[in-house]
Amino acid sequence: MSIQNSALARPLRNTLKSRYAGAWTIGWCMLFALAFGACAEVANVPLVPQVPGQTETPNQPRGDQDATPQNPDPNNQPDADQPAQLPEGALHLVAVGDSLTEGVGDDSGIGYTGRLLSRVQTTRPGSTLVNFGLSGWTSDQLINGAYGTPSQLEGALAEKPDIACVWIGNNDMWQLYSSGPVTADLEDANLAEYTKNIDTILRRLTEAGAKVYVGLNDDQSKRPVSVKQMYFPDMNAAAQAQMSAQVDRYNKATTAAAKKYGATVCDFFNTTIFTTPATLSNDDVHPNAAGYDDIAAIWFASIEPDLK
Repeated sequence: MSIQNSALARPLRNTLKSRYAGAWTIGWCMLFALAFGACAEVANVPLVPQVPGQTETPNQPRGDQDATPQNPDPNNQPDADQPAQLPEGALHLVAVGDSLTEGVGDDSGIGYTGRLLSRVQTTRPGSTLVNFGLSGWTSDQLINGAYGTPSQLEGALAEKPDIACVWIGNNDMWQLYSSGPVTADLEDANLAEYTKNIDTILRRLTEAGAKVYVGLNDDQSKRPVSVKQMYFPDMNAAAQAQMSAQVDRYNKATTAAAKKYGATVCDFFNTTIFTTPATLSNDDVHPNAAGYDDIAAIWFASIEPDLK
């Protein structure tokens, strides 16, 4: 509650009139006593100086007001401060994402995460990694959990990682375009959901102190599974063109969130890993061992400068 001091500053007016000097003197004495008593009553109240146009409380000294608007524009935010440098010695890493993070398609079961850890250990011996990636998961499921499995994000945060690798969005897009014609309104709603989710993921990991690296999505419309319409009969040329444009929007949203929170972007868009038979598994969707070698190399190229 604001302290209002204006009443104390009002001049008191003497309305006493007397024909006799003695009465006049008594009246002024009484007035003086009243004024003195009022001052003594408020002597122990801390007064906060007022600035015209401002209302302040004792717990908010002048000059410390929060000027942030109540509903800031998420697209007009200042860039976050860069995260602190990685600590010396062994590091703890986490990876969150979908089947590409889980390692589907790699017969060895190592995936990119195992290969990445081996590379990190050459510079930081004793480093460890926990892989939370699960096939079929969307960005929303990564945050909230699914099918009775807890949230990947909460699991990753509980690990208190030094490094977090985030790569998500494939299934957000597959689910949109695999069920028939898609309107512009549906695409906009899908993009808004993904944008909100990638912002949440990067923000929470960064706030927890992790140095975050986030992967751009490849153009799924160019994967053989889309071109050949193997599993999705409605994935015709028109749908492929829509998907290609949506991937570009996803990656712009990811890049903007990375800039906002000081994360490092890893480019899996400008690669041939997902279109070249030599780096694809038999399902024409996921990388094979050679493909995961290349993926691990891209992750490490982004992380390595921060290990020195």
